[in-house]
Amino acid sequence: MNDKDILEHQITIWKEIVETQRHFNDVAMKVRHLGFILVAALVGAAGLTFRSGYEIILTGEGFSVPVASALLLFGALFWAVIWFLDVKWYTPFLLGSVKAGLIVESEINKRMTEVQLTQQIKQASRDSSIFGIQLSSSRRAPIFHTFMFLLLLGMSVLFALFNQIKLISAPCCTETEQKADFETPQEVVEKPEEAIEKPQEAVEMPQEGI
Repeated sequence: MNDKDILEHQITIWKEIVETQRHFNDVAMKVRHLGFILVAALVGAAGLTFRSGYEIILTGEGFSVPVASALLLFGALFWAVIWFLDVKWYTPFLLGSVKAGLIVESEINKRMTEVQLTQQIKQASRDSSIFGIQLSSSRRAPIFHTFMFLLLLGMSVLFALFNQIKLISAPCCTETEQKADFETPQEVVEKPEEAIEKPQEAVEMPQEGI
């Protein structure tokens, strides 16, 4: 087998490896897309249920948790599953195909130096930075998934705290309304007294005329 046949064989293998890289990259993107869709639905449902006042009674003493907090907590746990599928399941397959691509490209470059797709992608990923901080793909993925998990968990806790504040302030409002209802009859009682005084004035006016 001459060099030309070897090169054609290597390029065929390289194309298959690039197609495999594309496949696992598409799968990882679809997993994240699925996570975004479900999280968006859960956040919308959490807002509606919190506005409507739906709660879950946990004990006989009346301790309750808003349904919104439960939905967002489920969203945080679901995102942990998305992290596992993305970082621990499909990303290793993608990294393995990248390593295979680098090996084949290094062999191809002995005869033709133009084939450097995998090398350039790996170098660009390694050199990417945010606010001057260099972040490779191995760092970006954990930061992204940790942010999403903590965001959903924090929103769940905030909804629970808002619900407790609302329950604490509710008795104060009830006492104020009761005082207002109690004072209203006194005002009604005082009005007839004013009405009684008016006839007396009407009686005195004819006396002045006489």
